[in-house]
Amino acid sequence: MQNGDVITWANNDGIIQHAAYHIDNNYFFNKNGQTFFNPWKIIHWNQLNEEWSQYNKKVYRKRS
Repeated sequence: MQNGDVITWANNDGIIQHAAYHIDNNYFFNKNGQTFFNPWKIIHWNQLNEEWSQYNKKVYRKRS
C-alpha cells in the first residue's frame, strides 16, 4: 500500500462495510461507526486487518 490509498472491506455482495485512509508506515486514519460519538483514530494495519479480516479487501489509489 502507498500513502494516500483508501482500503475498503466489503461483504460477499460487494457492499462496503468499512474504509480507512493510509497515512504512512502502515498507519491508517480510521473511524468505526458513523455517529459523532465514534472517535477518529490513527491505528496500525495489523489491528485493522484483524478487525475486518472476514470481509474482502480492495485498495483504491488516486492516479497521478
